[in-house]
Amino acid sequence: MTAFCSEAYGSVHRAISRIAQTVDLTHPVWISMNVYSFCQQRLDMADPNASVAAVCDDVDSVLGSAGPTAWYAFSPQSAAALGVWSNVTYPSSLVRQHIPDDAVFGDSSFTSNNVVYDIVANFNADFAWWFPKNDDTDAGYADFINGFMGKLGRSSVPLYTSGDQPVSSASVTSYYDMEQTLVHEFIHGLGFTSSWYPYLTLSGSIRSAAIKALMFPSDFLRNEGGCIVGMGLPYVTDRGWALAESGIWLNGYAERIRAGIDETVVALKASTGTSQLEDAAWTDDVFVSQFATTDGYQAALNLATRIKTQAIVSWYPTAPSLFVTPNDMPTTSMSAAEQVDFETSWAAAVMYTPQKLQPGSSFSHFDNQYYEGSSEFMMRPYGTQGVGLDGFMSADTRYGPIGRATLGVLTMMGYATALGPVVASLA
Repeated sequence: MTAFCSEAYGSVHRAISRIAQTVDLTHPVWISMNVYSFCQQRLDMADPNASVAAVCDDVDSVLGSAGPTAWYAFSPQSAAALGVWSNVTYPSSLVRQHIPDDAVFGDSSFTSNNVVYDIVANFNADFAWWFPKNDDTDAGYADFINGFMGKLGRSSVPLYTSGDQPVSSASVTSYYDMEQTLVHEFIHGLGFTSSWYPYLTLSGSIRSAAIKALMFPSDFLRNEGGCIVGMGLPYVTDRGWALAESGIWLNGYAERIRAGIDETVVALKASTGTSQLEDAAWTDDVFVSQFATTDGYQAALNLATRIKTQAIVSWYPTAPSLFVTPNDMPTTSMSAAEQVDFETSWAAAVMYTPQKLQPGSSFSHFDNQYYEGSSEFMMRPYGTQGVGLDGFMSADTRYGPIGRATLGVLTMMGYATALGPVVASLA
């Protein structure tokens, strides 16, 4: 085992211990973890004459990425019996806590040595990683940077700046705490991520200077020919979302958009004489043009406009004894009295909602500025260099480095956390 791998192994165990202190994982969660040069992977597949900057520009600032290997949905009958939602999907690690031996886990493509992984996590070897030795302080940083730097680097090229000028390892000053990054990415792997995304780019007469893409609650279902024939189910993570200022629940938008998608499929089947969806052959442009005639399009357009000026918030339960079933979560609207009652036992976390969409970051993190310097620093979209996990923690250490709002979102999803019991029992 190399020095880097040995250090990383220790950080993995410390990161898992941090999560286990506040998230009750009764059954093991299997993680496939990889450390490699994100840039070198791109270079291996790129034109050999292309510059490093051109090939690696969008990955040179990425510390890592992680997510569930699979999302699972429950049938209406099973959902009713279990007290869960049937119109959302659940991450593999959450489903495993309650049906660990179910045959569904045998179908995953992320399988090795008879283990079906729940989380896949990748980390960029081009960064200089720091591995603190002390869980309680940041002591040792000065000694560390004078010794083992913790950087695997690219296999055939040195570390580059944006101008393609190589720099020596001695001049590198941007060190990132591996443990902090591991905790952040593993929480993403538990399902802390959004399925809302502009899966289609507008074109032609329905494209405007202000709105070039629409927000959809989940990806599209396509037949073997790549033709859109429906829409998948959204992630459970988004179930508690609303617009910050107007208070409009995104579930209402999702229902209207889904109805518009279904209406569009029916209309295109009729206009093209298509009887079976596997035979459908309309293009995305044709689909969007037809979708633009529906109320679902107006909902998607309205949301795309609103999120340019309004943040998205995620509501989560705050009362330790609160036990929530699907019937307790609002879908589209509440009366004034219901709103007051709801806000006595629920709180809202501000999600990262920049005006310009940041793929992989928007809606899947807490707001960077709102939570800067707070106990919610862990799930902001940016890592903090030169500071260890404990040194960056605020005085509020009741939940360790995982803040109350982060645990609240996990609780809303269905995990048993330090805040209280599981939200919607799967057992």
